[in-house]
Amino acid sequence: MWQRYLERCSKRKRKHGNWRQVVIDCGGMCIWRENGKICGAVSNLQFHEPFGEDKLGWNIFQQRVLLCAYHHDIAEQHIFRDNRFSFASKLMEDISFEILLLGGYDKWVEEFNLVDSFGRLLY
Repeated sequence: MWQRYLERCSKRKRKHGNWRQVVIDCGGMCIWRENGKICGAVSNLQFHEPFGEDKLGWNIFQQRVLLCAYHHDIAEQHIFRDNRFSFASKLMEDISFEILLLGGYDKWVEEFNLVDSFGRLLY
């Protein structure tokens, strides 16, 4: 369990930088907006690069956002594939685990030098 958790965190850091801050900035939910309403899904969240991934290796980093698998597929202009749901995201489970392990949300924010300008939206 620990090894898989550490591997997931390491991969997220390499690909998405300060991924914990992205979760706070998005309120821990899918921020897809349609007809003036935010999706708000909190499960199977994925990071999305609004301007596309850096596939050329230029090391261009951009702010990520959280989208549920369904809206991530729409944003990436893929035909929605149900098989994405067979590999559920562990993102929020990992964050919940860290918060529990560190003894609370405030300690988690402090441990990872995060900025919660929204005031405890996640918990």
